[in-house]
Amino acid sequence: MNGRPATLVSVDEAVLWSSQLATGYTVTDWLADADRDQKRLLMRIATKTGFPEEAGQALRDRFLLSEFLLTDDESPDAAADARALGMAFLLRGIAVSLPSEARWRETTIVLRHVWLDERGAEVDAQLNRLPAGLLSAVIGKLIVLDQASRAWRADRASTSPALPRCNPESEPTMQQYGDLRVFRDRAGVKRTYKLHAMVGSAYRIHLIILHESRALEIGYIGKHLPTSRHH
Repeated sequence: MNGRPATLVSVDEAVLWSSQLATGYTVTDWLADADRDQKRLLMRIATKTGFPEEAGQALRDRFLLSEFLLTDDESPDAAADARALGMAFLLRGIAVSLPSEARWRETTIVLRHVWLDERGAEVDAQLNRLPAGLLSAVIGKLIVLDQASRAWRADRASTSPALPRCNPESEPTMQQYGDLRVFRDRAGVKRTYKLHAMVGSAYRIHLIILHESRALEIGYIGKHLPTSRHH
């Protein structure tokens, strides 16, 4: 298998030390028997989280804008966070699990990857056209929107996400320039993205709220579009 050599650990510390390497023999028991070099190696691995240093910034940004979930066929809404598996997926590496739960004993694990929540068909091309110096600000804003979307999905009682500094276009703007807010969604269907988030004063992110899936869909990332006050 082609991939990057890397050590990735994302596990609850209590689970790590209590995990059984053999019947009645835990990691803590092994530590009592291991020599000093073996103990140092385990401690170095256990405290090394996140991407390895050689991973590029683009890959780190993609991870920050991603959700990696394990879902149970019997309870599809009870999704478990699986960031460590997501890291291995993005790095094209091998995931190694401790047998702390029955799901980790399976030879095949289905991982659901949600990136940028949802994005329209034109967004990737728009990102490629952004000035290099602006990309970090755009990524930062997308991360904020992504966090708001995740919080909305976690709070089943809420009917709408709490989106910081997002506003709908005014009616005069929609009457005059509404056609400039029409973009193709991920299925290629033209939709109007009336809601926008600011990226500085000159750029905007246009989005819609998908209430059925409790998600956001990005339709446009680029220069401030004309409005009734700003031409």
